[in-house]
Amino acid sequence: MKRVLVTFVPDYYPSNTGFAQAFFHMHSSILEHKTCDHVYVFAQGNYQSPSEDNITVESLPRFRGKELLRFGLTRSIEQKYISFKLKNIIMSIKKISEDYSIQMILLESMFMAWLVPILKKYFPNIPIVCRIHGTGPEYTAYYKKLEGIKFREYLLSCVFSLKYIAATTKFYFDFFQDYYKNYDLFMDKEFFLLPNTTLSLESLKEKSDSIHLLQLGRLDMRGYHQKGFSDTVKALLYIEKTNPQLASKIVYTTIGAGDREKEFLNRVKAFSLVKHIHFSKLNNDKVKEIELQSDLILVPSRCEGMSMFATEAIAAGIPLVCTRGNGLESVGIDGYNAYYVSGYDYIRMAESIVKIISDKNELKRMSLNSLKFFEENCSYQAVSNKYFVIDKFLSEHTC
Repeated sequence: MKRVLVTFVPDYYPSNTGFAQAFFHMHSSILEHKTCDHVYVFAQGNYQSPSEDNITVESLPRFRGKELLRFGLTRSIEQKYISFKLKNIIMSIKKISEDYSIQMILLESMFMAWLVPILKKYFPNIPIVCRIHGTGPEYTAYYKKLEGIKFREYLLSCVFSLKYIAATTKFYFDFFQDYYKNYDLFMDKEFFLLPNTTLSLESLKEKSDSIHLLQLGRLDMRGYHQKGFSDTVKALLYIEKTNPQLASKIVYTTIGAGDREKEFLNRVKAFSLVKHIHFSKLNNDKVKEIELQSDLILVPSRCEGMSMFATEAIAAGIPLVCTRGNGLESVGIDGYNAYYVSGYDYIRMAESIVKIISDKNELKRMSLNSLKFFEENCSYQAVSNKYFVIDKFLSEHTC
């Protein structure tokens, strides 16, 4: 019987966001390596099915956070209302389960976990897995005044009402233990690793005396802090002071927009030797082109999941300077294809940048290691192998 994956996603093809790219490439990996025969995608919004015959996309109604929170905390009326709006989805899954073998229902990100009560009610015999992406859990823990925190706390409670929880990186399993500080909560859970993936990419770097550094991220209030943009400015100013000859060769490109963009652009005016290029908005193809022309990717995030930006970098053989203690540790090994620094430590960040880019042999070594790391850990084959383990483990659920 044909084996199918049913998945719910907050974004999908042809969108070019990191979320959409992560979901689409994961589906492509398991289909290409035949660990799955067909993927049925329920996407929150209006999306089109890609050209692949074995991916089917249906639209999932959008709900406001307050509406979903009421659903989680109150009874009958809201539950019946939301179930009514989802009845076509429920009917579709029932039809799929009659004709095919459903490997699992995969909820992509904690932001889809509001579906858990409904899916558990209608499909008690199908294993349901929620995979954690992005920085949603950290925001729930770290930001006490963030709008919608109560809703995020509800979403995490929905995640932990499941027996099966996956994540793109092992960082989240440690994070959740620290967040809940209740080991009993983990006794009857099963945790799985399913990293992000992408296609192998070919670097477009041309021979030049210039050294191209790239940093990407939102420049709104939270993104500016989270992505560590000001730390990079400080690190480059330190390089200008301590190694002016090298600093004069650096081209620092940034991509991002938001209400802190003006503040950031004022900060970089302090550069006297480093050349700065900034883009507020670019489509994904142009972003990828700039990324493939870069010598080094900077991801000094204060919190981060398994970044698709960083995953694409190692797929093209580009080394990283990034922070430890988060999901970025799943895209590299310190001293092998990346240098890891503590958050806020712009001095160590500056020293790491200098160590990589001042020696062409070191840059080449780390570039080759990035390619090796990607093939072994994040390639289509590697991710398909990890999906295979989940599928086989869950097969007992329906026995």
